[in-house]
Amino acid sequence: MSEEERAIFGYTVNGVPFFADPLIIARRLAGATGGRLAALVREAQLLGPADDPGDTPEMAAEKEARRAGAQAQALAACAGLLAAAYFAFEQPALDRTTGKGVTATEMERVLAEWFEWVAKKNGSLASTPTSAPPTAPAPSPYPMRQGLASG
Repeated sequence: MSEEERAIFGYTVNGVPFFADPLIIARRLAGATGGRLAALVREAQLLGPADDPGDTPEMAAEKEARRAGAQAQALAACAGLLAAAYFAFEQPALDRTTGKGVTATEMERVLAEWFEWVAKKNGSLASTPTSAPPTAPAPSPYPMRQGLASG
């Protein structure tokens, strides 16, 4: 039986191949996020209201304040997703004193690959009787990197 047929998630970290039971990863992500995985992914992509050429200075200032709040919420969500990913995939965060461990960028990539893999499986994890409650296929968290880069 192939990896694809067995529904085993394969990924690499720092060039080392790993394999994971998708039900365990789904449960660990759900547990680490307090059941808010899909909500955190949505929050990580918040941009806030767009400017409108007809805005008064007061409206523009209010929108700017709302965008700042959305960015803060997005950054907090990104941090929560990253912590959940380190936990779910049982990977150590980068140790500043030794240089060993997994960078945030590498862990974000693994999490994005996970979401893409689950979406490709069309929610088959949620259809099994022993799986955690479905959290709906989440979009790729790559947009969260834009929030981190601009902060």
